[in-house]
Order: sequence, then structure tokens, then C-alpha cells
Amino acid sequence: MFIYLVVTWFTLLGIYIYIEKMGIDIFHKEKIVKKISIEEAQYKIDALLKNHPIVFPKNISTFENNQSYTKKNQQTLNRVVVLLKSVNNNIFIKISSHTNLNGKRGKNRILSQKRANTILEFIKKEYPTDTIDAIGYGEEFPLHKDENAKDNSRTEIKLEPLVPKI
Repeated sequence: MFIYLVVTWFTLLGIYIYIEKMGIDIFHKEKIVKKISIEEAQYKIDALLKNHPIVFPKNISTFENNQSYTKKNQQTLNRVVVLLKSVNNNIFIKISSHTNLNGKRGKNRILSQKRANTILEFIKKEYPTDTIDAIGYGEEFPLHKDENAKDNSRTEIKLEPLVPKI
């Protein structure tokens, strides 16, 4: 009986070593991600940004550590990345940042460009791609004419199908 157990144990050990050397992964399953269309991803990103907007405090253009707005922004962007990874096509991502109507036009454009770049860098860490662009529009495209309208200071992320080069 003892010899039977020893032989069985060594046989199982040999099978395990063989499986490991051959790179066969029988114990771990990759998480299957449901693929969605560009339109569905865009709809979900728009809804996400409407309900959880990316907020930068006045004249700030980076995600600083240990700030409540940083954590909220990063949670929102992590959800955006999950959506980007689930798109079933090659996509071009356009990040645009806007400011309110306060301040000088040139400074607002620079500030919004820095904010857009911050978001671009965050996304590229989790979703490496060369088909992404960041544009800071400053106060050029306000949603409201009121100087202090909160909606004017916003971030938009738009997806477009990537057309193959011929």
C-alpha cells in the first residue's frame, strides 16, 4: 500500500512538472471581456463622464497624490480604460479639455492642454496606444454663455473607428 502511494505521488508530481515545463495553464483562466461596439462604448463613456465628471481644481492641471479629486478622477478614468479595452474594433481616441470663460484666453488654452495631456498619460499607462490625441480648447467652445457655468469646464473623450491605411 505504501509503495502504491509513493508511486502515485511521484507520477502526479511528474505530470505537474511536465505541465509546468510545457507552459500549459490548467489552473488559471483568463478573464473573458465582453466586446462591445464603438457606439456602445461612446454612449457609456459619455454617461460616465456626465455622472462622474473629471474635475480639476482652479488652475490645477495634474493629478496630485492624496487628494479627493484625484481618487475620483482616477476611478472614472479606470472605468473609461475598461470600456476602451472592451471595444471590438481599432479605435482613435480624442481627449478634449475645456475651461470656463474666466481668465485670459491664452492661459485657459495652455491650462486645458495640460489637463488633456494629464488624462492622455493616465490612459496610456493602462491602455498603451499610438492612436490617441489630446487637445486643449480653453474657453473656445463653451456650453453656456455664463462666465462661471460649471459645465463649460469639462473633459470629453470621443471614439472614432480607426480606418486602415491603404
